[in-house]
Amino acid sequence: MTPLQTEFYARIGKTLLDVQLAERHLKYCLSYFLPADQPMTVEEVEAMAAADRKKSLTQLIAKMRERIVIDKAFDDKLTKFIEDRNEFAHSFLSADGVSLHTDEGLKRGIELTKNLSAHANEIRKTIKGLMDAIDDAPKGDDQEQEYKELAKVIFGGQ
Repeated sequence: MTPLQTEFYARIGKTLLDVQLAERHLKYCLSYFLPADQPMTVEEVEAMAAADRKKSLTQLIAKMRERIVIDKAFDDKLTKFIEDRNEFAHSFLSADGVSLHTDEGLKRGIELTKNLSAHANEIRKTIKGLMDAIDDAPKGDDQEQEYKELAKVIFGGQ
């Protein structure tokens, strides 16, 4: 295996983990920080969280949109993230320019995975900022505080 092929396959694995972490943050946020309007017991919240874990990312984002107002620019990023994630999961090897047989195709795949990883990490950090803002968690490092302040703007117009 060439170094470029090794990097290609390693990027696929890293991107998968980054996407899964972003999805986990979204599911956790929806279940525990943005519960349904009616009061629930801890057991009911846990049952809802278990049910939410089985929903698709598109269904979870739709539920989030029902529960809070999301800034259009960030909503567009969520939509793009879902599209890119779905392309990665279902048709990555058919994506424009990606090929296992040429260096150019491998480089294109590496570029796409790097972009999706960066996008997933931005979504994850913003959602974590939202959870911190809701929880009014103490200040973390400067970067975490920036995402907390950004989340206040994105999800509340503050």
